[in-house]
Amino acid sequence: MKKIFGNPYDPEKNPNGVINLGTAENYCMLDAVTEFANTHSGNFTTLDLNYGEGPCGTARLRKGMAKHMNKYFNPLVPVDPENFIFATGCTSLFEMLGFALAEPGDGIILSRPCYQAFEIDFGWRAKLVPVFTPFDNTDQFAPSCIPYYERAIEKAKSSGITPRMLMLCNPHNPLGQCYPRATLIGLMQLCQKHKIHFLSDEIYALSVYSSSTGSNNVPGSEIEAQKEKEIAKAVPFESVLAFDTKDFISSEYLHVLYGFSKDLAAGGMRLGCVHSASSALKQALRAQGAFAWSANLSSKIAEQMLEDEVWMEGFLNESRRMLGERSKLCRSLLEEKGVRYGKGACAGFFLWVDLTVFLGAGEGEGLEKKKEREKELVEKMLGEGVYLTSGTGMMAEDAGWFRLVFSQDEAVLRKGLERLWRVLGIEEKVAKGEEKVLPVRSA
Repeated sequence: MKKIFGNPYDPEKNPNGVINLGTAENYCMLDAVTEFANTHSGNFTTLDLNYGEGPCGTARLRKGMAKHMNKYFNPLVPVDPENFIFATGCTSLFEMLGFALAEPGDGIILSRPCYQAFEIDFGWRAKLVPVFTPFDNTDQFAPSCIPYYERAIEKAKSSGITPRMLMLCNPHNPLGQCYPRATLIGLMQLCQKHKIHFLSDEIYALSVYSSSTGSNNVPGSEIEAQKEKEIAKAVPFESVLAFDTKDFISSEYLHVLYGFSKDLAAGGMRLGCVHSASSALKQALRAQGAFAWSANLSSKIAEQMLEDEVWMEGFLNESRRMLGERSKLCRSLLEEKGVRYGKGACAGFFLWVDLTVFLGAGEGEGLEKKKEREKELVEKMLGEGVYLTSGTGMMAEDAGWFRLVFSQDEAVLRKGLERLWRVLGIEEKVAKGEEKVLPVRSA
């Protein structure tokens, strides 16, 4: 990671630095958050610089988050501030949940691909065993995915691993799609059947965009029109808080995670929360609170962000507009070069890009050999000053897929893709008259 974070690109100060198109941050909204923080950081009190109210979130912060989620998550029943536990980001909360809900050696059910740090967050200290669910080309967002999850559960049990929780990232990272209610219900019923906790990670909930918003000077075409139609009909986000779940899963087994790192472009604040109606879980999390005590200074700024409804609404609208604009630009540039990407993304900061054909020939065509060549491709990217997250790191079922983060400044995104084209040899092929390297598969 030092190669990436230790040498960041800057058009003036470090033009030869690495352009990070791999780490999922809402880069295009950082200026807005920075401005808010700078204009609201001069009213600290002594309570903000001592131990204050203790760990797990101030009353004001919990009240502000409840108000925020009641407005934007459309909960069936108003969210209760007392059901929140705050910590230093969702990373800390994942580990705390691992300690609270499982024993070392127990399992956590995960999709493939999935957020690359789940395995670390639940595994390094809480010692949970990741149980990855292969879907064999079945649509993992459709109810037809349920038997695949159940097979993963049964296989884990037969191997001596007791699954204790199922983690669902909705909207999905890295696929950028949302789960329909029918699938959510099916997974809840599955968790209830096997007495497994259902963890709904909704950290990208308010980063659902429309590619038709904004303008990036890319000429319209039938492909563009079709692309916008497909995104328009994509499954919208629906929180598990938004419908009656009592007939599908006990409230003791249903927990929602959220934070400031993605939708609110404030990963540096290190603030995340879990919402749960389970008194036993909240007690177990509070017992760990001192080890993940979020800073009062961060909480104070976060409280003001949540309370300023005019600012928040404007911020979220602009964020969705920018994400739609960058997504549309990125898709267009990929299609211009004939590079394939996954279909159906409508949320988050990324596209799932297929670079399999660029892995090149090597000794053997087995999965492990392909993974080696994928790793070599990552090194070539870094050598050219650009970084994408590899699919192997995100537990993809096949090698050659990458998560490409488009939520950058437009000039940075274009520059990063220019470097990627050089790594892939696309510019050379285009210069020879080969306009399209691959047949286009639009999203």
